[in-house]
Amino acid sequence: MLDADAATFTMNTNAVLVPASGALSAYGIDGALRYKVPLPPGNPYISVFGEYAYAWTAEKVALVDLRSGSVVATFPKPALYLVANDS
Repeated sequence: MLDADAATFTMNTNAVLVPASGALSAYGIDGALRYKVPLPPGNPYISVFGEYAYAWTAEKVALVDLRSGSVVATFPKPALYLVANDS
């Protein structure tokens, strides 16, 4: 178990991303914590596009650089959602 408080997780090419307790944690394939970054309050939904994760809450979106583990930007949630097709 990576995080007992987590309700969901998503993955990118080399990490498991777990939103819980007001933060986004990235765990390596070996289960080691790589980084933990604070997120806007709320129950976030995480979308991964390339080397970035979008943490969507009811009011804000945080853009997280998955290489550095830093929040690049936080902005009000737009009325539209990003949709991607992985092929």
